[in-house]
Amino acid sequence: MVTYTGINHLVLVTGNMDETIRFWRDLLGLRLVAGLGGSKYKHYFFEISEYDMIAFFEWPDAEKIPERDHGVPVEGPSAFDHVAFGVESDDDLWELKDRFEAAEIWVSELIDHGFIHSIYTFDPNNIPIEFSAPVAGVDLRKHPKNKDKKPSATALEGPDPKTGLWPQVTKPTPDKDRMVYPGEGKILAEDNENNNRKEKDSLGTIDVPENAYFGASTQRAVENFPISGLTFSSPFIYSLALIKKCAALVNNELGLLDKNISGAIVSSAQEVIDGKFDNQFVVDIFQTGSGTSTNMNMNEVIASRANQIITGKKGGKSPVHPNDHVNLGQSSNDVIPSTIHMAALTLIKGRLIPSLITLQESLLHKASEFENVKKIGRTHLQDAVPIFLGQEFGAYSRQVALGIKRIEATEHGLAELALGGTAVGSGLNTHRDFAKRVIALISEHSKLDFKETENHFQAQGGQDAAVETSGALKTIAVSLVKICNDIRWLASGPRCGLGEISIPSLQPGSSIMPGKINPVIPEAVIQVAAQVMGNDTTIMMGGQSGNFELNVMLPVIAYNLMQSIDLLSSGAKLLAEKCITGITANRQKCMENIEKSLAMATYLVPHVGYDKAALIAGKADETGKSIREVVLEEKILTENELTKSLFSENIHVADGKNKMKD
Repeated sequence: MVTYTGINHLVLVTGNMDETIRFWRDLLGLRLVAGLGGSKYKHYFFEISEYDMIAFFEWPDAEKIPERDHGVPVEGPSAFDHVAFGVESDDDLWELKDRFEAAEIWVSELIDHGFIHSIYTFDPNNIPIEFSAPVAGVDLRKHPKNKDKKPSATALEGPDPKTGLWPQVTKPTPDKDRMVYPGEGKILAEDNENNNRKEKDSLGTIDVPENAYFGASTQRAVENFPISGLTFSSPFIYSLALIKKCAALVNNELGLLDKNISGAIVSSAQEVIDGKFDNQFVVDIFQTGSGTSTNMNMNEVIASRANQIITGKKGGKSPVHPNDHVNLGQSSNDVIPSTIHMAALTLIKGRLIPSLITLQESLLHKASEFENVKKIGRTHLQDAVPIFLGQEFGAYSRQVALGIKRIEATEHGLAELALGGTAVGSGLNTHRDFAKRVIALISEHSKLDFKETENHFQAQGGQDAAVETSGALKTIAVSLVKICNDIRWLASGPRCGLGEISIPSLQPGSSIMPGKINPVIPEAVIQVAAQVMGNDTTIMMGGQSGNFELNVMLPVIAYNLMQSIDLLSSGAKLLAEKCITGITANRQKCMENIEKSLAMATYLVPHVGYDKAALIAGKADETGKSIREVVLEEKILTENELTKSLFSENIHVADGKNKMKD
């Protein structure tokens, strides 16, 4: 029998393929990586470890398979990227390639790149095991298209020299939270993605795409809200899935949910969290104000996948029901507000604050670097008395530090979750211990300290914590605009502007003016800030729409809040890494500006009085001379007195604060 390079076991199935697959998947707990079905054959691949697979090829006609080979494992190398297939024609080969791509398997280009190079064609007599042009046994490391590819460790080890057997593999240990079924891998490709299936809800039957994991409620929402194409971000979806996972675990512990059903829900929810069903959350942001359509989208995807895990067939409401089981003890009215808080706090702690700290530290570093660079100060965009460049950057650093404190102050409100309130805040149809136990699990999984709200009616009727958080985000955005605009002005030029600092040159600035370089990063961050400010207005209006016991602008509040956090996280990090760290001071330009400034007359006031100092400044302006030149020409002060007055070291920077020397 032919050795199939890349599959460490080959099983030829002539009986009921579905029963065989269910046995290997459900009872042995192997991960199904791909299912490829065609009119002539079916191929199934199970993952044993990272690089090892067992393949099932369905051969409907048992008489054409030699008896000695029937169902007998074949030993061979173990390298997933060196798979060989048996196909009847080039058309079948490309059909396999297309099906891999449809299944979102990472080997979609292996054929093109030569990593699947051992291809066989049936001989004219159509005998499946005897191939006409086998190339089995070719050393993959010597294959011309593989010369730069590093083979897997297992493939390099080869068979045991004494026994001739290839290294044994061990089955992965199931996740402790997966009570019944281990994780299952990628969504399977369908024979025809254009086919539909029938799904039912309380309004009747509706066609749902065969390759979709969602059901009737989601399909109705897709058809009802073709508005923007905007959908919830991954952090929101993953937070919602975490609620479903923890709810299933707790409902099982409370005796409200069968162990098998709970286990399948937990496994499915974890797959959502792992990002394996991102393309299944399709409801537009502009939908029912409670977010019910998105909650049902989640309920249906998890139920559908759980049913597939248990029965081998996705969709439907049995044995796992999207409402009775996945949504048990919950309502959209407490789940969606809770998800908003969870996703926002997760993003703030995991992305925003670290990005702001990076920015704050980079500004503080520049404050120290520039602490002895004296420059002209400016008020009303007009010359003022000198300061140190380090003092300006110290001020920017402090603005960001205060922004961090402001956003940290919102954590207390976001930590309160509405779970347990169900429909109107009264806790109808949920166990009295459900909320606190689910929230405890959520805290454990997220490593964040969530707690049940003190008043469920407040938590569902209002969105004050989201409004407060958005306000803090807006304040940070305002600070960033001030900082970025200052940097743009200070770096203006290079010949005819202020030119007191230089920022990194990142890209050509003009399609018509050669050599022009623009402050692209500060400009990008200013636009980020503008979006955040606009989002805050939307969130403010959304917060006003808490009509009696339910806010009815939850989806748009959620979307804009997540976007603001995400944009500021990326913008702050970008500003620090691509702009602030590369700023240099133009010391000569700074000193020239001080020498030319009329504001230097301010230092004469203690010696000659305000009025005479003003006359000196006026004469310097009229003649184009410096304050120094006018004072010396009119012999108002000696050169020694003037130098002490205008250029004494009477200002310094310490910890970003302005202080006068004694």
